[in-house]
Amino acid sequence: MIGSRKPLVLAAVGMLCATLGTASAFAQEPPPPSAPPPPVGGSLGVFGERGQFVVSSDLDFQFTRTSYSMGNGSSVLFSLTPSLDYFVSSNFSVGALVQFSYQTNAAALGLGTADATIFGLGGRAGYHIVLTNILSLWLRGGLLFLHDSYDAGAAGDGSGNILQLQVFAPILWHPAPHFFIGAGPALATDLMSSFEGNDRPKATSFGILSTIGGYWGGL
Repeated sequence: MIGSRKPLVLAAVGMLCATLGTASAFAQEPPPPSAPPPPVGGSLGVFGERGQFVVSSDLDFQFTRTSYSMGNGSSVLFSLTPSLDYFVSSNFSVGALVQFSYQTNAAALGLGTADATIFGLGGRAGYHIVLTNILSLWLRGGLLFLHDSYDAGAAGDGSGNILQLQVFAPILWHPAPHFFIGAGPALATDLMSSFEGNDRPKATSFGILSTIGGYWGGL
């Protein structure tokens, strides 16, 4: 009887060893890699790819009204900056922009108005940083040449030129492929400023700008 049981015992031991070996092999197998996060802008395009063109426009609108004891004053500023940028390498862009601004000031104490119209041309460079699958940061900075003209009614008119350094750091939201909207801090400081051929005080401004745009192309 013992001899007849020996083959059964050996078979059971063999099956146990095979089972343990298979379990050990599964335990040592590395887990499958996790799926990468969806790209910025959705699955149909990744913003910031080399070879991409971006058309956008930065917008600034301000309205202020000030009351005085002997009168009122108000100021309206509207600025529009259409631009075209190109990603020469991954996340690094160069671009050109045109700026149009209009500002009207209703002077206090009934002294009349002064309107300013400003045109500008410039170039810039930018760097794009991915934050999440729908948010990114696009840092941009460059030089802008501006020509401004003023109409002060009976007080006369005149024109001047400005060379300005501009920096803009908007956070972009990509709600759909090839489209974004955003807003962020903007800094502009005059490097040179003249009016009717004479030097005038240089200005520095800081504020929040909004932007909207779309893009196409890329690898």
